[in-house]
Amino acid sequence: MLYWEAIEAVFAAEHALQKALPIFQSQTARLPRGRAGALHVQAVARAMATAWRVLTGRLPAQNNGNFHKLLAAGVATIVGNAAKEPNLESATRIAVTRLRSIAY
Repeated sequence: MLYWEAIEAVFAAEHALQKALPIFQSQTARLPRGRAGALHVQAVARAMATAWRVLTGRLPAQNNGNFHKLLAAGVATIVGNAAKEPNLESATRIAVTRLRSIAY
């Protein structure tokens, strides 16, 4: 039963990202600068950290290169390429902190 719950959570995360994609694309072709850009990256990081937890059973660890590569690709796909690379470690840390505060 746990396997199917994990599959369902992954599909829910994928659906949420698919819904977010046109919204982000309609607002900007490039990642906004400053606080707005950081919030976009944090939103993607939280969705991807949730999916990571479902798939691996753990939240992404600090300095997790594999997760950061995946996150960078997700951010580029959803909100476009940034002129300056976003702080993926900070976005991951914030996402993990917020996910830990939610009781599962």
